Amino acid sequence: MNERLRTVVKWIIGQGMAANQADIAFKLGINKTYLSQLVIGNKIIAQKFIDNLCSKFPEVNPDYLANGSGNVSNLKTVENKNNIEILMAEIEGLRKEVTELLNLLAQIKVKEQFN
Repeated sequence: MNERLRTVVKWIIGQGMAANQADIAFKLGINKTYLSQLVIGNKIIAQKFIDNLCSKFPEVNPDYLANGSGNVSNLKTVENKNNIEILMAEIEGLRKEVTELLNLLAQIKVKEQFN
């Protein structure tokens, strides 16, 4: 879910609804550090947070944020450029996750060699 939140944050900024992540936190009435912790995955995203975000930014699809269903946006039309940027952000996040998993696998193999 944190990766989807990262995508939503980038989308909100890209749409000009907020200047940056700190601006989003301000509009949500939360600490910018707390939002950063949610985005990077150090905190669990609660339904209350999703409800707050979607009430302040009604263009965001709560189902996408909660479970990945549908598109980031509730809007019927989103420019192709925005769709591409969202997909690229998702691909980049997945690439990082795969890299982390491969690094962990390599560490496990090294440990197995010494046992």
